Amino acid sequence: MTQQVLVKSAPRNSSGRSRFSHKTLERRFPDVIIIGVKKGGTRALINMLSSHPKIKAAKSEPQFFSFKFQNGLKWYIEQMPLTEKDELTIEKSPNYFDVSLAPKRLHRLKPKSQKIKLILIVRNPVIRAISDYAQRLAQNINHILSFEELIFLHNGKINTQVGEVKRSIYDVHFQRWLKWFHRKQILVVNGDELITNPVPVLQQVETFLNVSHYFKDSLFTIDKEKGFFCWKVNPEAKEPKCLGSSKGREHPIVSNSTLNKMKEFLKPHAQNFCQLAAVKFNWCSL
Repeated sequence: MTQQVLVKSAPRNSSGRSRFSHKTLERRFPDVIIIGVKKGGTRALINMLSSHPKIKAAKSEPQFFSFKFQNGLKWYIEQMPLTEKDELTIEKSPNYFDVSLAPKRLHRLKPKSQKIKLILIVRNPVIRAISDYAQRLAQNINHILSFEELIFLHNGKINTQVGEVKRSIYDVHFQRWLKWFHRKQILVVNGDELITNPVPVLQQVETFLNVSHYFKDSLFTIDKEKGFFCWKVNPEAKEPKCLGSSKGREHPIVSNSTLNKMKEFLKPHAQNFCQLAAVKFNWCSL
């Protein structure tokens, strides 16, 4: 299913006269989906990738396979950007990773699901959980539970049903995706590295997507205020593009005791995930 639009363009020829040409743009089922994880770096990744001349990104998170499946496939296609035949369409909805029905729903859309490429960006699961909580605080000024009150049950055990914890149990969710998709369809990248050294991560994605290598160090500068990288949307751009004000927000102070309990709980899950994903990130052993 696609939606086509015919566009007229009028480039100038050598004599200065306009000569019209036609190109067909279409909204189509995405070639690539960033499936998660929330607070793993999905917004930074898709914003950077959308600077690539052969990649066009959906402007918002459709959340189709998680919370809006009832809207239908036609609605989903309408959320996609207009692209040319040789361009890739990409969307990101971080909650796909941990919503149990998402991989099954996507898999059922054959033959599209057999060709789709999936990207999972993850970071240190303990830090991710704290970042998730920081966002909760920012979105709900009346929220009064501390991080400890939120994640611990009355008996002192960690509450695995709380989103901040649940989303950091990477191996459980990843196994669910592996049940429906070949491992070769999924690229797992390190969100911590995207923050500190984005170019190798972006080049890894370019190779996975089989597009030309566009990203290089000269396109990036440091945002001195936040310590994050900004990037030029094209080599001729005068001003770099930076992440929004909601990114890089200050994390709440968490006691060493709580951090140690979180590490102890998440360590076997992190190790199992890294083994399943065949990656060697610096937090795999926590």
